[in-house]
Amino acid sequence: MEFSMDEELLAGLPRYEGGVMSTRLYDAGLGLHSMYNDGLVNAFECPGPEVGKLENMDYFQYFGYQADKTYEAGKPNRITFSNGRSSFIVTQDGKYMSMQQSRCSYEPCDKPSLQRTVTATDGKAFMAYLEGLEALGYKRTWENHLEGNDFYEMEKDTRIIHCAFMGRLGIARFTDVRTGCSIAGFGSEPSEGTLELCQFGLHYGYNRPLQCIDCGMLYILKLPDNSLFIIDGGQLEQATQASMKEAIRVMRRMSRAPEGKRIPISGWFCTHAHNDHMDMLSRLMMSYHQELDIQRVLFSFPSSKSFKIAFQAYILMERIIQFYPEASYLKVQSGHSFQLASVRFDVLQTHGDSTGEHGDETIGRFNDTSAVLKISYDGASFLVLGDIDNSAQRILLSSYTDKTLHCTVIQAAHHLINKLDQLYAVARPYAALVPQSLHVAIFSNEKFAGLLRSVPLERQYYGSCSTDIFRLAAGRIELLERFPVEGGEFDFSVI
Repeated sequence: MEFSMDEELLAGLPRYEGGVMSTRLYDAGLGLHSMYNDGLVNAFECPGPEVGKLENMDYFQYFGYQADKTYEAGKPNRITFSNGRSSFIVTQDGKYMSMQQSRCSYEPCDKPSLQRTVTATDGKAFMAYLEGLEALGYKRTWENHLEGNDFYEMEKDTRIIHCAFMGRLGIARFTDVRTGCSIAGFGSEPSEGTLELCQFGLHYGYNRPLQCIDCGMLYILKLPDNSLFIIDGGQLEQATQASMKEAIRVMRRMSRAPEGKRIPISGWFCTHAHNDHMDMLSRLMMSYHQELDIQRVLFSFPSSKSFKIAFQAYILMERIIQFYPEASYLKVQSGHSFQLASVRFDVLQTHGDSTGEHGDETIGRFNDTSAVLKISYDGASFLVLGDIDNSAQRILLSSYTDKTLHCTVIQAAHHLINKLDQLYAVARPYAALVPQSLHVAIFSNEKFAGLLRSVPLERQYYGSCSTDIFRLAAGRIELLERFPVEGGEFDFSVI
C-alpha cells in the first residue's frame, strides 16, 4: 500500500500526534480467503524425503493430493500436487525443498491487514486521534475496555480500523482490517442453560511421523443454547477413523442433536496455524461435513513474511469455504469481545501485540503467534493459551493483572512443553487441562513442576487418559462424564 509513512498513519489516515509512529508496517497476515504462504515460495532444508521419492510426499497424499509428474534422476525435481481444485509446486534440489501454491480454488484472495504501531503515547493522545478519525467520517461501531487497555473499531463505508491502546504499556496499534467481518454485531442471542467443556481424548506418544505424536488438542464447549464452540483439533497422526467417529458421537451427546439433524457449531476457533491444531477438523469437515453446521470461524494467522505457515492451514481454509460458504469469518484482534448464547469470549492477545517501535514482529517463534482466549460464564472461566511461550507470557503479564488472567480452569500451554510458571501463578486456576500424555507428569520435568506449584495433580486432567466433560458454573468446574480414548496410531487413511 503506497502512502507517506511520515505524513500518514495508514493510507488515507492522518499522522498520529503525541507518540512515535513505527518506522515500518506489520503485515498482520492471512484471512480465510488467502493463498498458502501468501503465494510466496517457502524454502526449507528437508533431509527427510529420500531422493527419488519426492512424488510420494506423505503429507500431500494423506490430504487427497496426487502428484502429476514423476522424479527425474540427477536433476532438480519439480512436481505439482493437485486435488483437482488447487495445486502446489514442490521443488527439491539436493537437501533443500521449496513449496509454492500454484492454483487457488477461489478468487479473489484477501489483501493483507496492515498494522502500524505507536509507542510513547498516552490515553489522551489516543482518544484525540479517534476524534480526528470521527471528523473524517469514521464511526465508533464497537468498543471494549480491560484494565486500562482500550479497544475500538472505527468504520467508514466498508473500511474497518481496529484501534488498540495498551494503557499499561503506553502503546497504540492500528490495524487496517481488510479481511473478514466486523466485530460489531458478531455473536448470538442470550440464552439460559449450562456451559459444558470437553477435553477430547487423543492418542499421544513419542514423535514417530505417520505413527503417533506428542502434541495436538481439541476442546468442545456446549453453550447454553446447546450449540457447540470448537477449539483447535489434533494432528494427522491422531485423525484416525475411530477418533473421528468418537468425536462426532461426543458432539451429538453434548449438543443433544439427534441422528439426522446437523450438529450446530456456533464457532470454531483456531489458536494458531500449526497442523496439530488443525488436521482433525479438516478430516471432520471432509468426512462429516453434512452432519456439522459451522456458523462462525475465528482465527488470526500471521503472514508468511514473518513465519512459515503450515500448508494444512490452506487446506483447512479451502474446506471451510467449500463446505460452509455462508460461515462468518472474524480475524480476531487483541481486545475483541463478543457473546454467544450468554457466554463471553475475550481475545486477550494475538501475534500483532509483539510489535514495537520498528513495527515488525519481534517474538521470533511461531508458537507465540497463538491467540489467547478467555471464556467466561456464570462466574467460571476457561483460559485458552494455545502454544504460547515466554515471549507471549511476558506480553500478557505486562498487559494484564490477575483481575483479567485469573481463571477457573486453564489449558496448559504447548502441551506442557513450555515453562510458564509466572503465568500459572498469576492466573491461579482451580484446575488444568493438559493436552498431552500423562508420561510428562514426573517431578524431574520442570514444566510439570511449574504447573504443579499452581494446580495439584488431582486437579490436572491429561488428554491421553480419557475424554472428560465438565460443567462450568457458579465459579466452579465439575466432572460430569468420562469416556475412554478411541483410536490409536495413525491408520493411513486419507483425511
